[in-house]
Amino acid sequence: MEGMKQYLQEAINAIKDTTGSFYQNRISEGYKQLERTIVLLDNLLIKAASLKQEGQTLPLDENKMLASLTEAMKAMEAKDVILLSDIMEYEIKEMLEQSLNNLL
Repeated sequence: MEGMKQYLQEAINAIKDTTGSFYQNRISEGYKQLERTIVLLDNLLIKAASLKQEGQTLPLDENKMLASLTEAMKAMEAKDVILLSDIMEYEIKEMLEQSLNNLL
C-alpha cells in the first residue's frame, strides 16, 4: 500500500497545481498541467484495479470517482475551466485525500 500512498499524494499535488493555474487564469499552463494530472489519475485507477484483483481493498469509491471524472470531461469539452477546476478540487481531490487519510 506504500506505493498507493505515493500515487494518491502525487495526484493530489497535481490537482492542486492544475486548479491553481486555472483559478489564476493561467489557462495554457493549466492545460499543460492537466495532461500530467490525467496521466497520474489514470495510473492511480490502474493501480487501484490491480490491488482489487489481488484481493486488497482500497478506500476509494471507484464508481463515484468515475462519475466525477465524467463530469470533469464534460466541463473540458465545454471549455469551462472553472467548472473543471471545481470538480477536480472539491470532488476528485477530496476523494483522494480521504483515501490517503484512510491509508495512514
